[in-house]
Amino acid sequence: MTKDIDPRNPAGIRVGDIYEDCSFHPVLCTEIDDDGWVVLSGVSLIDGTYPRSCDAQHCEPIRIPVE
Repeated sequence: MTKDIDPRNPAGIRVGDIYEDCSFHPVLCTEIDDDGWVVLSGVSLIDGTYPRSCDAQHCEPIRIPVE
């Protein structure tokens, strides 16, 4: 089975995932604004700054798997 990839969110990041934002912070995703473009928001796991926001397509955040 293949997954359909949303071109607006190519990394497939969802609420609850951890991703590296464009400032190289690991961020816990707390909100996804899907109003046209996909904007990810969350809390930095380095210094607790909030909101950390990235455009899912243009900033190219990297999903960090937690296993």
